[in-house]
Amino acid sequence: DHNHNPELVRAIMKSFQTFRYSQLMLSLMELLVYDEKISQSQLFSKWLPKTWYLKSEDSAKSILRNIKLPIISKSNEGAASSNVRLLMSNFDAEKEINMIFNGNGIPRYSKHHETGLFQEKYLLWQEFLHGNTNDWRVIMLGQKYAWILKRYNREDMPFASGSNKSSPILNLDSEIIEILNYTFDFVFENNLNFTGIDLIRDSSMELKILETTTGWGIKSYSSSKVFERLEDGEWRPTIFKGRDQWRIASLAVAGMIEEPIL
Repeated sequence: DHNHNPELVRAIMKSFQTFRYSQLMLSLMELLVYDEKISQSQLFSKWLPKTWYLKSEDSAKSILRNIKLPIISKSNEGAASSNVRLLMSNFDAEKEINMIFNGNGIPRYSKHHETGLFQEKYLLWQEFLHGNTNDWRVIMLGQKYAWILKRYNREDMPFASGSNKSSPILNLDSEIIEILNYTFDFVFENNLNFTGIDLIRDSSMELKILETTTGWGIKSYSSSKVFERLEDGEWRPTIFKGRDQWRIASLAVAGMIEEPIL
């Protein structure tokens, strides 16, 4: 949580890695990039829509002259689409540039409530992918178990996060298998073990990652079917649903242990 002692929390997370007789599902890297959109934009750049991390007025104005609007503007942190803005015109973008580099910054929110904090001295702009009426949230544990939520856009903005409108995925079909395989490739390449991944499609209908998280509410996923990846790469449904998250987590941890802990 960026609003409360982040450095202390990071120190505690690092200390967890030194426990000799325990197996942590979350890697330190996963923990440290939680709610860190700047770090994610750099670590996962090949998987994301085109993204610009801008630290000066000149660089922002240069990018603005060469990009197609609208674009998405984000703060480094924020859940449920907090601190995510759609810039429709040059006027909108120039206003942000002036607030960030010549003013007091842009107010930051936590789930749309003011925090008293500000986004200052940087902009994080991202290509806006048109035509999506929903995104997909995939929870994947241990690079083996996964469940999915189809999340529909908010009425006021073309963002699905925070809309509270969603459908659990109960069956495998060609699109769900595509999403599962793409997500597996992403988590395998980046060695992620306990993560939620948000995906949408670009103009070519190719999947793109928006961001990852290590924290999510269980209620929305309670009836989603849990799927398991077999050794041959095929997916199959299990007897579990999202409400069984901690049973699934236990199975995933057991599969990660390379030798018995005595």
